[in-house]
Amino acid sequence: MKSITNGWRFGTALAPVMLSSFGFLTLLDDYLDMPGKRGNDIEIPMQDGETFAPKYYSPKIMTFGMEITADNICDLDEKLDNLKALLGGRVQKYLSNTMFPGGERRALAEVTTPLGVTRDTDPLAARIVIVFKMTDPFMRSPVATSVSFSGAAYTLNNPGTADERRAIITLTGPLTAPTITNTTNGIAMQYNANLAGAGNVVVIDCGFYTTTPAAAVGNIIHTGDPAFMVLEPGDNDLTLTGGGGGTVKFDFYAPFL
Repeated sequence: MKSITNGWRFGTALAPVMLSSFGFLTLLDDYLDMPGKRGNDIEIPMQDGETFAPKYYSPKIMTFGMEITADNICDLDEKLDNLKALLGGRVQKYLSNTMFPGGERRALAEVTTPLGVTRDTDPLAARIVIVFKMTDPFMRSPVATSVSFSGAAYTLNNPGTADERRAIITLTGPLTAPTITNTTNGIAMQYNANLAGAGNVVVIDCGFYTTTPAAAVGNIIHTGDPAFMVLEPGDNDLTLTGGGGGTVKFDFYAPFL
């Protein structure tokens, strides 16, 4: 627990700053919790109960307590100034920790509430509360999971703890109206056109519902979920029809609740 607590960093991807460099950090266990869900089940008139409707995750809030101490008041004020410069920007920065099992996890976050500085009886110590808001509620591995397959069946492992709905799928011909079916959750996606040769490539962004080339998005047919494709945590049993010697490639950054 101590290593996780002291491992939190905030800043740009290239220059993260250890939060513990400002003072003693306590984590109020928010990183162990799940984000809440939004959406409601549907009430049907003259029917008992409700009809289930899939929910979506709300932003995640992570709260840290910190005690900052210094040898004199000027040093304390300087530490607070440096911390406010780090936290007070108008853009999101990465909140990250390298001490998780399996390596670093990170998410874009912002501090939107006052720090609530209190100095109590000791003028050389200040206590604050840092509240990070993650608009995308998942922390993700900074290392992409990248797999390719060309056979009729493939087991793809999502190492995260949340379902992945933002994978990048690259289709490389020759493929004949290829259909990818995730038999683990019943979701299927078809590219309803042919990719005749090895030089024919279509890139499908499941997060933004776009393709490269852009006009190819009209060839996407998907069933089972509003997303083009969903990868469950753990193993996903995929089937491919219309392979014809081409390849399917998945790229994603594993999401963690």
